[in-house]
Amino acid sequence: MRASEEPSHWEIERLDHRDVGVAQQIHAVLALAYAQEAELLQLVNSAEVEQDVEAIRQSELSYSGARQHGSLLGWISLGPDDEPQQFSIAMLVVRPEQQRRGIALALLREAMQQAGGSSLSVVCACANQPAMALYQRLGFSPYRRGMMGKAAIEVVKLKVHLT
Repeated sequence: MRASEEPSHWEIERLDHRDVGVAQQIHAVLALAYAQEAELLQLVNSAEVEQDVEAIRQSELSYSGARQHGSLLGWISLGPDDEPQQFSIAMLVVRPEQQRRGIALALLREAMQQAGGSSLSVVCACANQPAMALYQRLGFSPYRRGMMGKAAIEVVKLKVHLT
């Protein structure tokens, strides 16, 4: 992240998700974002976050987060994709009250840096227009569509080739 692009009031850092305190912070932000997306997608009976603190701690993914005065504002997790030569964004979440401040953009740029010369993919709900616009702004292109989960949410898989 270039200093001129990143606001001075928060910083991007790698997160030690195996630490129980950090995993609890990750889970707390996830719960807020999950509730917001459930409302956006008009999902009923979706109050429970499927991933618990222990699952976060045991994850093989790489986590980076945006912090302000020790508080976790948002995070991104990254791991290998099921397609060769490609990494995948497993999740990108930002506290609802912290959105539209450039945090998601900075987290995505961090993931793009981590993925290096590979391709980077993400699965996004088609109805999540703010997320779709952000990914497309960074050069992600849709290349696969499908349905996901019990609620049969229409999703699209996007990717960007990194150099």
